[in-house]
Amino acid sequence: MKAILWDMDGTLVDSEPLWGIATAEMSREMGRTLTPEVRALTIGGTTAETVRTVARHAGIDLDDRCVASWTTWMLDRVTDLIRDSLGWRPGAQRILDACASAGVPCALVTNTARRLTDVTLETIGPERFVLTLCGDEVTHGKPAPDLYLEAARRLGVDPGDCLVVEDSANGMRAARDAGCRLLGVPEEGTVVPGGVTTLGELLPGHRDLTDVTLDDLRAVWARLGAGTGHETMAPVKNFESLFEELSQRAKDRPEGSGTVAALDAGVHFQGKKIVEEAGEVWLAAEYQSDDELSEEISQLIYWLQVVMVGRGLTPEDIYRHL
Repeated sequence: MKAILWDMDGTLVDSEPLWGIATAEMSREMGRTLTPEVRALTIGGTTAETVRTVARHAGIDLDDRCVASWTTWMLDRVTDLIRDSLGWRPGAQRILDACASAGVPCALVTNTARRLTDVTLETIGPERFVLTLCGDEVTHGKPAPDLYLEAARRLGVDPGDCLVVEDSANGMRAARDAGCRLLGVPEEGTVVPGGVTTLGELLPGHRDLTDVTLDDLRAVWARLGAGTGHETMAPVKNFESLFEELSQRAKDRPEGSGTVAALDAGVHFQGKKIVEEAGEVWLAAEYQSDDELSEEISQLIYWLQVVMVGRGLTPEDIYRHL
């Protein structure tokens, strides 16, 4: 283990409730009360994406200028809340101190904008990290892998030699897809992405970093073992190969399949609504094991793309929707 890459909000600091306050206030300003379901969609995303999600919930179509304006509003409000009441997550300060004493390099890798990250660092201390990297400093924030890939590059280490500690589904996807060894520390109710190992699985009885030691993290990194690094991931298909493959699958797909029929019925929804409809399909189903569920989810996402191609969407449409 050559470095530990830490998420910030919800992992090291208890800022998610503050984001929840600001998001609810923004939703009211837009004319509609925020629901728990919509709030859940914003956790771990960029501020601009939070604005867009809430605007869709409120039935408002925002242009880029309005998104930028609301993003500034959110950053201003959260800045005030952080300066008033930011606290540590349980065990986080102690484990960072242990890393510093042992000389283990730590990086802060967050979707939060630099401006707000620097405000948070006033509380947790920039000296704790050899690197801090923010969502507005890469092309794509979490759940894309860019942040973790760039952090590893700047540290001069392979992603597979890094341990990532993450609480949100978006962050876990980003670290997983970057090929890092990933420890999930999700809040209760968080849907953990496939292929992610959580703290409670490796250290039974632990739901947060309370009483977790640096030796525990080293042991976790070792137990995650081979197969989690990016070198073992399946090759990524490009637009052309994906489109060719899925076009053929769309022609041959079994119309009698319950999964495919359900997706066909809901594929007219746009953007995240497509993924939400797909999610409802597998959440409503019954499975005998986690492995079976994981396999079905993988197949579901694949067939979702198949159906979209069958409806005439281009490769660019598919990537934009998913």
